[in-house]
Amino acid sequence: MKPSKGLVILVEDKKETQDTFDSIFRALELNNKLELRMFSSVAECASFTQTAEISDIKVLIFDLANNDKETDNGGNDSEFAVSQYIHQNYNKNRVPIFVHSGYLHKFPDFSDKGTVFKREKTDESVAEILKLIELMEATGFLYLFSQNGVLENRHADDLYKVFTSQFRGNELPELLQLFQDCHGADCVERINSVFQRMSLRALINESMSSEGLGAGNAAGTKVNVKSTFTGEPIGN
Repeated sequence: MKPSKGLVILVEDKKETQDTFDSIFRALELNNKLELRMFSSVAECASFTQTAEISDIKVLIFDLANNDKETDNGGNDSEFAVSQYIHQNYNKNRVPIFVHSGYLHKFPDFSDKGTVFKREKTDESVAEILKLIELMEATGFLYLFSQNGVLENRHADDLYKVFTSQFRGNELPELLQLFQDCHGADCVERINSVFQRMSLRALINESMSSEGLGAGNAAGTKVNVKSTFTGEPIGN
């Protein structure tokens, strides 16, 4: 059944810790805005997320030493089955990830990633995690970068509008004619890269102008189309 609220996913095999998460989640009234789904193993969680809508997932919380812990294979640092799953989710999801464990010294990964939060297990750590999630929900951050979130929906339209606003009359067909003799396996990719950079630059210019940071007029939002393309080496 499709959830009616955004999902907070918890992978934690200790029932006591699960109960603490559930209790504080309700005490903060997060259950009015989000739904907490708890799993005792990576396998259970993976089975659920394979059928869930990725856009419903807003937060992921992982314990390292759950009952899927692998042997250390003779090394100094233990390897955890959840480690690979954390990497997979970081790469495919755009949501905050919390690593909640007493074994963080064995997990150096993601120390430089601002949306991966490592929290040692303490008497206060569950409350600290959930209060931060509460703040992220209240400020709208949970809905900003997530799949089908605010930026994805808004800027798909914005990029198209600002791109098309760069051209008048027959300018775009004439521009495309410049590429008719382009050959090589990477030709289409390189041309598309130019269009993408042009769109992003135009969107940034427009945003700065509308906020009073740029030229403050329509001319300040227009990218020099000719120089953008003629300055890019395309073809063989």
